[in-house]
Amino acid sequence: MRVGEVKDDADPIARGETPAIVLERVTKRFGEGTVAVNDISFTVGKSEFFSLLGPSGCGKTTTLRMLAGFETPTTGRIVIDGQDAVTLPVHKRNTNLVFQNYALFPHMTIQQNVAFGPERKRLPRKEVQERVGEVLEAVRLRDYASRYPRELSGGQQQRVALARALANRPAVLLLDEPLGALDLKLRENMQFELKRIQREVGISFVYVTHDQGEALTMSDRIAVMNLGKVEHLGAPEEVYLRPKTLFTAGFIGQANLLPGAIETQDASGLGVRLGDGSLLQAETAADGCGVGGNAMLMIRPEHLRLELERPGGDPAIPVRLKDETFQGSWARYTAETRDGVRIVLLVPSDARPDPGVFERDVWVSCKAEHAYALPQDDDVDAATAQALSPSA
Repeated sequence: MRVGEVKDDADPIARGETPAIVLERVTKRFGEGTVAVNDISFTVGKSEFFSLLGPSGCGKTTTLRMLAGFETPTTGRIVIDGQDAVTLPVHKRNTNLVFQNYALFPHMTIQQNVAFGPERKRLPRKEVQERVGEVLEAVRLRDYASRYPRELSGGQQQRVALARALANRPAVLLLDEPLGALDLKLRENMQFELKRIQREVGISFVYVTHDQGEALTMSDRIAVMNLGKVEHLGAPEEVYLRPKTLFTAGFIGQANLLPGAIETQDASGLGVRLGDGSLLQAETAADGCGVGGNAMLMIRPEHLRLELERPGGDPAIPVRLKDETFQGSWARYTAETRDGVRIVLLVPSDARPDPGVFERDVWVSCKAEHAYALPQDDDVDAATAQALSPSA
């Protein structure tokens, strides 16, 4: 992709498909002055894993509650499985919600927990048994059907909660940070389990999280939210490598955001002059970047190379290393440019330089294909940009 080019083949409407969910200009106000969700629109495809990602207070949980029917939009339209859902009560929506706290019935066996929904619908006993067997097989808990929730681990209980929701065969499964109560290792394992289950059952998942790693790992598409609005909607690779806004660039993963001015632009990309005088090349850029304008150059830490001597090939920035943190397979270095901008880079642990490099200038370089330019607003300075980034 070249300068300003954006393509989203993942949009179900763009592919001519009937989506599972349609939100059209939805706004939710609480009282007179609080706007929790501000004029958002998006679609969710059938069999799509769709994530709402953002910091606390961004509106993602309110959006999920409107999809579930626990909140009513102030304005706008919501269509679920082809049915206008704005005034549709919770029990009549073809959705199910999985909470963070599991909410399993402690006095019931796993089989009884999973069968609860279909039995409430008064389905034939044989069909209930078939559904329970299918979903327990999908979550790999068939051998635990006769146990009680207290006899299971946290991850197993989460899978039971998922099975109970799937037994109702909803058109859309809504998940409100369901992995938040798990420890790190189990949480990481469950990310892959959730994606596997979603692919096997083939229904739409709408997943709320503030964890960027979760969203990138599991999602087909991600809606990054901030202050009630959708900042960027796209596939994980696009959101990570070609963000549309400075907020998205700083919020997703770690990002170096380097202020500069655009000096050249041609078919190969942009030339951006940084504050310390270095000229770097960016092969791609967001809309709004042009010669004479200010820009923020986004470079991910894993795309920077540490050079102990001034390189003769790719453009490079002279820096002083400030600190080093060992992280197993990688070492994380913080560096500072001559004009005081902080840079974070990752170096393979087996390529860590001698400690003596902290006492002299070194260089960091980056290929043009790994640099991405964003237009810099007049009220966004280097300090603000660095504050946006978790790497700061």
